Amino acid sequence: MLKLIFPFMLGIFIGAYHPIDNKVVIFVGLAVFLLALYYLAYLRLKRTWWYAIVFNLCFAFVGYSIVSVHYMQRGPADFSNYCPDNYTWAEVVLQDMPTQSEKTVKTKADVLKIQDSTGWHSVSGKVMLFFRKDSITQQLGYGDKLLVYTKITEVAPPQNPYQFNYKEYLQRKGIYYQAYISSDQYRVTQPASEISIFSVAYSLRIKMINLIKRSGLSPKEQGIASALLLGWDEDIDEETHQSFSNAGIAHFLSISGLHLGIIFMFIGYMFFWMGNSRRNRMIRGFVQLVVLWFFAVITGLSPSILRAATMFSLITVGEMFFTRASFYNNLASSAFILLLFRPLLLFDVGFQLSYLGVIGIVVLQPRIKELINVPTNLKLAQSLQNLWNQGFATSAFGKALAKSVQGIVNAFLWLVQKVWELICVSVAAQVATLPLTFYYFHQFPVYFLIANVTVIPFAGFLLATVIFVVAFSWIPVVGGWIVKLLSLEITAITSVTSFVEKLPNATIKDFYFDKTMAVLTALFILCYAFAFVKRRKWALFTAMGFSAVFIVYVGWVSYQKEGQHKWIAYSTRNHLVMEFLCGNTSYFLSDTSVVANPKLVEFSTQGYQRNNMTNNRINLSLHDKYVDSLFFVDQGFAAFGNTRFAFVTLNNCKTKSSFSPTVDYVVLSGGPKLKDVGELTQKYHFKQLVIGPDNSRYKSQRWQSQADSLGIPCHNIVTDGALEVIEN
Repeated sequence: MLKLIFPFMLGIFIGAYHPIDNKVVIFVGLAVFLLALYYLAYLRLKRTWWYAIVFNLCFAFVGYSIVSVHYMQRGPADFSNYCPDNYTWAEVVLQDMPTQSEKTVKTKADVLKIQDSTGWHSVSGKVMLFFRKDSITQQLGYGDKLLVYTKITEVAPPQNPYQFNYKEYLQRKGIYYQAYISSDQYRVTQPASEISIFSVAYSLRIKMINLIKRSGLSPKEQGIASALLLGWDEDIDEETHQSFSNAGIAHFLSISGLHLGIIFMFIGYMFFWMGNSRRNRMIRGFVQLVVLWFFAVITGLSPSILRAATMFSLITVGEMFFTRASFYNNLASSAFILLLFRPLLLFDVGFQLSYLGVIGIVVLQPRIKELINVPTNLKLAQSLQNLWNQGFATSAFGKALAKSVQGIVNAFLWLVQKVWELICVSVAAQVATLPLTFYYFHQFPVYFLIANVTVIPFAGFLLATVIFVVAFSWIPVVGGWIVKLLSLEITAITSVTSFVEKLPNATIKDFYFDKTMAVLTALFILCYAFAFVKRRKWALFTAMGFSAVFIVYVGWVSYQKEGQHKWIAYSTRNHLVMEFLCGNTSYFLSDTSVVANPKLVEFSTQGYQRNNMTNNRINLSLHDKYVDSLFFVDQGFAAFGNTRFAFVTLNNCKTKSSFSPTVDYVVLSGGPKLKDVGELTQKYHFKQLVIGPDNSRYKSQRWQSQADSLGIPCHNIVTDGALEVIEN
């Protein structure tokens, strides 16, 4: 299995970007490869390089075919073929637990029927629904059947450069459309009634969450408890999320292989009294499989849980039949099984980090552990024991004291050994996942070892306590004591996390790290690891070569960024935000609300700022008066180098002037009362009109139509997204 997983994943990777939409080509291709393998085996050429090449190509084509078939599932019955451009009726069934934000309730749904001009059609396909939040929508649940009247639209691509691609994220989950629904645009036609393992699991999950909420814990403690037991992190506030992330233990708040491993071992200990006969092994294995997968379903089947559940299942099945495969084969088999049914999991961040973390622990942890050999006892303790035995302690008290000292020393050494093992595991996992962590999250928790060593060992105790809270919280006295114990445990963990987070320079954030850097980092870590584990000089020299290439590339990128001279008008809802970049310095121009709270537009601007390495940012408002050698802003005008801007707002749109200034861009912001764009040509001499994102869609489209008719170059940020202009 280990030999075929890599060509299989390569095929999936290629197929995701260049799929085939012809099933005949796929089946013919598979038949050709299988016949070639059979022919080579028939000629007894199994051990030749020809057979190896065809074998790898065959499984690469299998992966390629699976992804292509996945994309071809949107056939004639897909609802998008009947979806009109305006509002329509549709019958949907909710396929996930709704999650709540400040203003909306979000959930995934299957479309069963849809109405167009010709009538109703039975269809298939998934859609992401956003309901306006109220007391009724908060009661929606998995399996509810709804009749909705809404406008179903295709998920839009990112409107700003380097912004998170939500469209691509949903597409890899098989979702291409979304809809926004207000309170009067739907009704529940049939509450959840179908009995299935998923409906039972989701129902149980909701009951457990409600039990935790009624337990008497604080809202913060409720969120952490729900995340630990059920993987439900929707009730965790942003501050807690950020705190755990800064401390390097964000994985503690999500269900992972650690939690499933604890449950797996707990079930095994429950059946320790059973013998090792075939019948007992089958019973024990069956119970473990049922509990593992039911827990996996309850917690939402995240990629890390799927990986752990599949691996433990393979181990359990092997023990049931007295066969044990190697760890690497089990790991490869679990990945193959998951990708066979859900090939686009290969691109899921959780899937990638989960497998890389496990590989790092298994490969690197033993070698790291060898760096420091923690003894099981100390010579000092042995010498002390010998002195006592030579007559210094002939009494029974002396002998007992000597044994006590030896016991304390051994206990201390055991503790040191366990701490060292935990440090080795943490370092191994961190090193293995470093390239992806840098690439996806652009941050590094400096003191991750402190948090991992002090918090992770208590995960089992905390998980057990949460289970006891759910099981016994209804008992007045016992439940109250367990809740108090859980509250103390969570308080201790959050105190440690807060302490680590507040250490000097605890987190390195928002640094530039692109795909090339990720690949080079992965290559030199791989070579260093090979040199470390296998003691190969060529691997060490190769790693040093990749490190040198990495350093040169970083220097070249930094040099490129220092010479940049450009500006951008972001696509941000209800706010005008522009940024002017010269080298590593940027002038961030926005309205007063954004200046007071930059987080309002952080989602739209953060990626672009990080990618351009702007570490010296000057925040300015349109109402400010500012001037230096590069930038000027005052009374509705701005200048960046030789480029000049005029801002037309609600306050100055009717202002009359005795002369017409010459500018490069006129920016419409804040919904000015402008009947005709032609009025601007009388007030300004300009080259291009920019319609800001803080204008209504109706006005922006009207202005754009008027500009087009007058032959005025126009960029409408409301409909066309951000405008970036590179001037160097």
